[in-house]
Amino acid sequence: MKPTIGKYKNGKGRIVAYHATIGPLQTQGETPAQASERCTTAAVEALRRLELGTTIGSWQGHTYVVAPSINGFSYWLDTFSRPDYFTDTNYSRESAIDKALFHLAQTVWTHEIPDDRAFVETLPIGIRAELLGYFTWQREYRRLAGNGHDDTRIRAILGGFAKEPIGA
Repeated sequence: MKPTIGKYKNGKGRIVAYHATIGPLQTQGETPAQASERCTTAAVEALRRLELGTTIGSWQGHTYVVAPSINGFSYWLDTFSRPDYFTDTNYSRESAIDKALFHLAQTVWTHEIPDDRAFVETLPIGIRAELLGYFTWQREYRRLAGNGHDDTRIRAILGGFAKEPIGA
């Protein structure tokens, strides 16, 4: 399959770059040959991802699917509390699995979880710290809201742009 070549022009009608297209894939380059080569390489990489296949996993009774897409790997979540969640990304397979698990943990976590560290214990080490930070932020947000602060004020406090009044 050979890419279709097109041109990008500036306001004066001068060619500033070329683009190459194969189906939904589009790349650009400084020359038609460079754009074409990049597009062909992207198509070959997309086909290689298909050979790696789909990963279906579960965590705490919820399912995630990581599947090859035209630009990388995508993930889909079924948390049983929402019908579905899908994202189309250009992550590597391993990164998409981490992102899916991270998002799944964010989605199923609640304030009623008694021990956040135990909640993330079975997740990949690389995503635990960020999740714990997210949970801490959520708990602090709830505390500040309980003290009567509105969303704008809470975000300013949590972002370090304002201080909570003493005694609040």
